[in-house]
Order: sequence, then C-alpha cells, then structure tokens
Amino acid sequence: MIDDLIDNMNHCLLMLREKYGVQATGCLELPDDKKTSGVKYVLRKGNETINLLPWRVERRFIELRNLLQNRTLEDL
Repeated sequence: MIDDLIDNMNHCLLMLREKYGVQATGCLELPDDKKTSGVKYVLRKGNETINLLPWRVERRFIELRNLLQNRTLEDL
C-alpha cells in the first residue's frame, strides 16, 4: 500500500518536472534503515545518490532546532 502511494507521488513529481522543464532526476524512497522515519527524496547524479534535506529526518538536527526555538540556546 505504501509502495503504491510512493509510486503515485513519484509519478506526480515526474509530471511537475516535465511541466516546468526541470532536468533533474530523482524520486521519493523509503529509508533503507529503520532508524529514520518517513520518506526521503533522493537525487540521482550518474552513479551517485544524494539525499536531500537530511536535517528533516535526523533526530540530532530536529533537537538542535528545538533548542533554538525554545531559546535554550541563544545568539548562535
């Protein structure tokens, strides 16, 4: 079921790239490891895979953001 949803979202991303003439190739994928949750966007460049927006799913970055928003840390 989740695979069908991701396939549909990837199809919609492809249609948007075609509509706006974006030459990038990439897709949404489920994470390989079980430590992260959610879906990641992977940009493919040749044989290389680049994960985009890793700070949105990595706990250490989420907690750092919370420290700044709660004003536990100031003037960074």
